[in-house]
Amino acid sequence: MLLGIVPGRYLYFLFTAILFLSAHQMLVRRHDPLLASVPPATEDWTAALRLDSIYPDRELGRDVSYRVHRVPLGMMLMYGAGLISALLGIGSGVLKIPAMDTAMRLPIKVSSATSNFMIGVTASR
Repeated sequence: MLLGIVPGRYLYFLFTAILFLSAHQMLVRRHDPLLASVPPATEDWTAALRLDSIYPDRELGRDVSYRVHRVPLGMMLMYGAGLISALLGIGSGVLKIPAMDTAMRLPIKVSSATSNFMIGVTASR
């Protein structure tokens, strides 16, 4: 529905902005996974949905715990990522990984694994 409303030149600009955002996220220095380890959640959304978890890190040789932050912001960004990806005809991973990494403060390994899982669910459909 939006495709008929939004002029084509704005779609080119939007696509360029998305690619620059994605490139910037890939070039930014990542944080040490040990710094991402935090105590259990106290936020309402994070605690209610039990989003905190752990992942195995082969380089460290141990499990690393992480905490999900700003869940409502993340939900809005995921909705926006889906809308923009449908409008441009691209995969939403280019938007969802930076959103999970930056806004929700998830480790990059968790963000990429979640994106791969979403691809698998979509492909199985």
